[in-house]
Amino acid sequence: MMLLSLFSLFLITIPHEKAVQFTLPSKDTTQFLENPIDMALDKEGNLYVLDSLACTVFVWDREGKFLRTIGKKGEGPGEFAFTKYSAREAFLNITDDHVRVFEGPRKLIHVYTLAGKPVEDIRYGKEGAIPAFFQRTKKSYVTYSQNYSQRPPVSELKLMSYELVDKATIFTVPEGDFVPRMVNGKRHGWTVNAFWAYPALHADAHGDHILVGRNLAPEFDLYDLDGKKIRTVRFKKGRKPVTEADREEFLSFPWLKGNEAYKAEFPEYQPYYTDILPLTHQRFLVLSQSPVHQNISGIMIDENGKTLGSVALKLGQGGRIQSINGRIFAAQINEKGDFSVSELKFPVPEG
Repeated sequence: MMLLSLFSLFLITIPHEKAVQFTLPSKDTTQFLENPIDMALDKEGNLYVLDSLACTVFVWDREGKFLRTIGKKGEGPGEFAFTKYSAREAFLNITDDHVRVFEGPRKLIHVYTLAGKPVEDIRYGKEGAIPAFFQRTKKSYVTYSQNYSQRPPVSELKLMSYELVDKATIFTVPEGDFVPRMVNGKRHGWTVNAFWAYPALHADAHGDHILVGRNLAPEFDLYDLDGKKIRTVRFKKGRKPVTEADREEFLSFPWLKGNEAYKAEFPEYQPYYTDILPLTHQRFLVLSQSPVHQNISGIMIDENGKTLGSVALKLGQGGRIQSINGRIFAAQINEKGDFSVSELKFPVPEG
């Protein structure tokens, strides 16, 4: 750990710049971002941002001009029923000139035209499975779900056909972020394992690879669209110890404050990373993100795992950063609680 810490002192800091700033809706619009959870691009370069609390998809053109919204809150056809308790079970995809919104709580795929006209609602998924990743590629759906109804609970990364039939399982692992506290055979709340090593997953709608990072080692795997492992990328990066400030930040989650049903336990070290974002030219951002304030630190590496420099960014609570076709987009929130959306550029250091 000490050698890697010293190694990090000599890294080049890679600055980022806002290449495109996406404008706010007009003053007549009463609704804007509350919890941006997923983003996508259409073939014209228009940006779509799904907000699970606003129950809306916001759309901008490639120059950053606000265009329209898609969908609204409700339980009818083409409407979203997300709540603050299911805000993370929301996913967005654009393929074959259609917008797809995956609504985990009701196990629905809402299909729209690019102009926002509802086409159909498709039911999918198994009862008891909580979706944590859902993406449509050129060949299939890539799905990652956590199933707490099984004993012991498990998580699975699968490929499903467009008809929503299982094609392949990439991995199945025990799930341990929420563990029931049992007393005399009865559940008395949950133990929350803070800084649980959730896998870092990425699949672009028009890409050729599925990225899978298990983040308990400084490496990640690349798979083809049929679920066959291509290679492992290894890199140098240390694990940060969990500090008292880290504990205080984690315990500031609103759902943990004063809630006797949950008891948090903390490991000695954080995972090696929380996210891996592919860039163009076979480069990657390997990032660690704080749980509440969402302060980001990390490194840029090349396709062979060579470190090119360090990066840092502040998103703010509720912010979002995402790679789409090798481009980086971020929704950031300031101290006043106002969101801004932009495309970020991370120039590659020379030499």
